[in-house]
Amino acid sequence: MLWAKRTAIACPLRWFCYRSLFGQLRRTYTVEGSEHNWQQILANARARTKSRRNKWMMDDSRPLDNPTAIETTLTNMNKQPRAPSKRTSATATATTEIAIHQSEGVCEEFRRRLKCLENTIAKGLIESLKLDASPLGIAREGTGPGPGGQKMLDHIMAAKRKHPNCLIAWRNGRFYEFHGVDAVLTVEILGLHPVRGPLSLSTASSYFGMQDKLNRLVAKGLSVAVYEQYTPDEQKKEMVGTKRKLKQIVTPASPNYVYAIGVDGNVFSNSLSNPRPIVGVMRTKDKTQCVLSEVHVESRQVVSTCSNTLEGIKGLLHSLDAVTPIYLQDLSLADLGDCYSAKEAIKVRGQTVDGFPEYLLRRACDHLSLDAKHFRKTDRPGINPLDFSTAAALGLVPGHNPSMVDSMVPDSAPQYVRDYLKRICLTPPLREVRHSVRQICHFHATDDTTCLPAIKPMWRGTRSVSAYLEQGCPSQQLLRNVQELLQGVLDLCTPTYVVESLTRHLFIVAMHYRNSSLEFPALIEGLQSALSMIQKAIPPPTLPRPNIPDDFKDTDIERFLNANDEYYGKIQDSIVCPNNWLKARQGLVQALLDFYNDTRIPSNAKKIKYVVNDNILLIEGQPLPKGQKAMPKVDRTTQAIEIAVRRYRDETDTFRTNVSTALQALAFKLHGHVDCILAAVEISLVHTCLHIHSVHALEKGWALPVLDADILDLKGAWPYWMSNDTTKVVTNDVPWRGLTIITAPNMAGKTTLMRTTGTVALLGNLGFFVPAKPETTIPYFEVFLVYTGLHDKPLEGKSSYHIEAQQCANIGRHIDNDISLLAILDELGKGTTPDEGAVLAVALMEDWARSGNTILVSTHLWEEIRSIATPTWMEMVTWKCLEVEPITGRCLYFVKDGVCDHSNAFEVASTARLPAHIVEDAEQVMQAILDQQRKGRKSQSALTSPEQVMQAILDQQRK
Repeated sequence: MLWAKRTAIACPLRWFCYRSLFGQLRRTYTVEGSEHNWQQILANARARTKSRRNKWMMDDSRPLDNPTAIETTLTNMNKQPRAPSKRTSATATATTEIAIHQSEGVCEEFRRRLKCLENTIAKGLIESLKLDASPLGIAREGTGPGPGGQKMLDHIMAAKRKHPNCLIAWRNGRFYEFHGVDAVLTVEILGLHPVRGPLSLSTASSYFGMQDKLNRLVAKGLSVAVYEQYTPDEQKKEMVGTKRKLKQIVTPASPNYVYAIGVDGNVFSNSLSNPRPIVGVMRTKDKTQCVLSEVHVESRQVVSTCSNTLEGIKGLLHSLDAVTPIYLQDLSLADLGDCYSAKEAIKVRGQTVDGFPEYLLRRACDHLSLDAKHFRKTDRPGINPLDFSTAAALGLVPGHNPSMVDSMVPDSAPQYVRDYLKRICLTPPLREVRHSVRQICHFHATDDTTCLPAIKPMWRGTRSVSAYLEQGCPSQQLLRNVQELLQGVLDLCTPTYVVESLTRHLFIVAMHYRNSSLEFPALIEGLQSALSMIQKAIPPPTLPRPNIPDDFKDTDIERFLNANDEYYGKIQDSIVCPNNWLKARQGLVQALLDFYNDTRIPSNAKKIKYVVNDNILLIEGQPLPKGQKAMPKVDRTTQAIEIAVRRYRDETDTFRTNVSTALQALAFKLHGHVDCILAAVEISLVHTCLHIHSVHALEKGWALPVLDADILDLKGAWPYWMSNDTTKVVTNDVPWRGLTIITAPNMAGKTTLMRTTGTVALLGNLGFFVPAKPETTIPYFEVFLVYTGLHDKPLEGKSSYHIEAQQCANIGRHIDNDISLLAILDELGKGTTPDEGAVLAVALMEDWARSGNTILVSTHLWEEIRSIATPTWMEMVTWKCLEVEPITGRCLYFVKDGVCDHSNAFEVASTARLPAHIVEDAEQVMQAILDQQRKGRKSQSALTSPEQVMQAILDQQRK
């Protein structure tokens, strides 16, 4: 036995393997009273250890850094024959069970990611994986004794089988470990250093800055299942022997790890991301409408949208920035077009319109291990979201057109302001809400806003507040931010009429976009109650920290005390009673002062250093023994200091637990007022966004128009992306009544005029400032349709004319529903022959003109249209054109009544550097046609067939 122990001490690895065996030997010797069998058992153990060690060495000798063979390895790795197992019969059942699990292998998503690696080190690690062996891509399980007598890797493997599409972040002390294929991906994305162990490939990441690392993983579309340590016995302070449990699955839909902020909460203000909803779209039974459902994980909300057209759903989907993949029923990704950039979707079958949100919630809860009963179900108000084509034409979608939102705010505006204003523009609210937006903007434009209380918006992690309070994981910084927010909102509710009216308008807008039915009196009562709870529990930030003697300034002792004093002042002393902790701290300070004042100790031996990892104080020059992490012995420091440090650390642990418990209890209490708190967050966002927009709009010369007028009458309007400089920009006064046909030469600005009209009408209806004079009048429009810049969609099998016909049908559908409509259609009839295009245009515009809606149409087919139109039809429409200089043909960009009789096609072709001889030939042919018209060979009241035109061209060429 002594020999075995001595050998084990010489080889720590062997002692590690024999540790559990010696316990068995001792039990055998004591219980059975026999010692004839232990030597044989020991010999068998040595043989097994030698065999295992040789096998480990063989595994380590595999080439792990061959980036040139990645594709071959991924293709042929699973075809290599494996040697049959030689395990004993006692483990045959376990071997069979493991083999069944290992047949699952690495999921397809991770296999695709392995083929797209760019990091050289990550590429070289692929050959160490066995993709068909297990979900982790490793062949063996068990790295040593772990929780419950099992082996640690067995638990990690079980977690991976439960969540095969997630990275498993396994907490081990101060680090999070990743194994197998997860380790390779963290090397690729996070740049972690790989560790090639005997049984698995692994990486480790410090728990410091974990939220930043999770953000980088989530940004790549990955999900991370985070397993934390916990001690069943709360009396144990050490982490040895602790177990792990799943705390949270971090995904793009829930990117903020609520357990990472701790009590200090620094991560709350620096690292949080905005969550994205899980979205599903399905067609209704009649296949003419679509329904969109959203699951907001961190705000615990399920939102259902009323049925709408596919184009409207696409516009709403673009405003949501949904996560990948999207759930689709009776639809394909091609149907969504450019509004959804990702190329992954999950097909759904057999769901009804009413059951679709429930199905989406179940899928989300199953994937994220959440409880569906914590989610609140709401219906989105009956709105008409902008068509995706309309949003693109008005610059609300990234593309070739100037951004409308960027023109509404200064360059220094935060991104959350741009996102919120874009959300309002893409989803025009109800009439009452639009009126409230206008009143808020009017208040900022006419009243002194310096008297208003400062409200600090909480956009970063706004929707995460509910999750933090629900899980009982707040920080003092989070609670102080909430306190400032609630105090600012309540200060707005002053007795003065103007400010109280402003608060109510802010409340109306916020509740609309919160989809909440909360009443204003209930909001005020809830905010007052929540604020009172926080004020009673959280001390003011001016609370002084415990004193540190001047002798310890700028020393390791000061660092040690600051690191352990961080929990003081997080909660009121009346709740946690820090007297014992303060006494222990004072005792430690006094012991250190006595040590420094002791004349028997040389001055060069009085320097004390702070060991951060072990959180202890040592006399410099006397380090800890190798492998020791406990309190040093008496001979390495004074007995008084050792006792004082131990007592101080114990009291600090107790005090830390009390503070965390008090904060958790406060979070659970505040969760009862979470609707009021989130409403206050939304109010602060509305207030901040509209204030920034109003100040910037006034600086640019924008104005608030007159709403609810009879006609759309523009006064001094100019394009939204230009400045109000009359020396450089042409402004127009244009009244738009009923159906108006616009004609103009090429590049004369008719599309810009139509886009400006649509922008002024949309922004004015939403209550925003517009690039026009305040005398501008705008009717109330429920639907905005702006179609410019048509192009084909080959993925959907649609030509440009097919898309134009769909847009015309959409206009007619809204007219049939008796909805107040503004429709703008550029280049009507250009996708087909002039004759057929003109006939269809006349028929469409006759139906549109009878509706009385404001509709703007531009076309180059004015001659064909006028030749076939009846006098009655001509009386129903208004003709507008853009002015051009008679002699030079230069575009003046002013709007006037009448028809433009030329297109400047040859001038534009020359400007585009079309070959000169081609332009000259075309001009000659055109001149021949005009000569025939002047000689009377072609009637002005009848259409000319293409054959006749071609014959005239040939005759002219022969002459």
